[in-house]
Parts: sequence; C-alpha cells; structure tokens
Amino acid sequence: MMIVTCQWVSDLDLRVLTGIIWRGPAAAAAISLFVGVWTYYTFRATSFWFVYFILYQFLPVMIVAWLLEVALDWLLSPLPAQVGNGANP
Repeated sequence: MMIVTCQWVSDLDLRVLTGIIWRGPAAAAAISLFVGVWTYYTFRATSFWFVYFILYQFLPVMIVAWLLEVALDWLLSPLPAQVGNGANP
C-alpha cells in the first residue's frame, strides 16, 4: 500500500490517522473535529496576513524612521543665535 505524504505529514502520522478513523464513530468524530479546528485556524491565520504585515512590520519601521528623522533634525539644526543675524561676521 502506497501512502502519499506531504512535506509536513510523515508516514507514521498518516497510519495513525487512518487507524483512528477505522476505530469507530467516536474516533472518527474526534478526528473530524480536529481537522475542522485545524482548517479553521489555518484559514484564520492566513486570511489577513497583509494587515499583520502592515500593522506589525511596516508601520513600526516607518514610525521609528520618522521619529529618528525628527530627532536628528532637531539635534543637528543650528541654534537661532548661530543663524547669522549680522552680529558675527
């Protein structure tokens, strides 16, 4: 018997799952519940990945860059007395 496997499912896992399904209605219901919850969380985790990227990766970097720009601009800007009001040649 040839078992087709995915990268993340081993042969042993498939044998265990098929063994559970053949053990009766309670085991079949349990595995169905497991697969349903697993599918739900998989779709939930991948549905709004772009929102996660924007909120937790893009915006923090943009805010830090903006704050760094403002801080460096404030620190490196000349003082009003150094601008050249004619007092110092």
